[in-house]
Amino acid sequence: MTEIDGQGRVLLPQILRETAKVTGDVVVFGKGAYLEVANREAFVQDMEQNPLTLEDEQALANFGL
Repeated sequence: MTEIDGQGRVLLPQILRETAKVTGDVVVFGKGAYLEVANREAFVQDMEQNPLTLEDEQALANFGL
């Protein structure tokens, strides 16, 4: 757990950044009560290898996305 600073930034402890390999560019997902931070390069690679299915797109459309 960590706190948001006065400028809206979140500082992740170094041990977590290194373990999760989020030392460079990251993507951040709102997951209800928490944020998920992921390595951007790994995220893009995963999206390229596993593109959205028609079912995924329909589920997103139900949320207006």
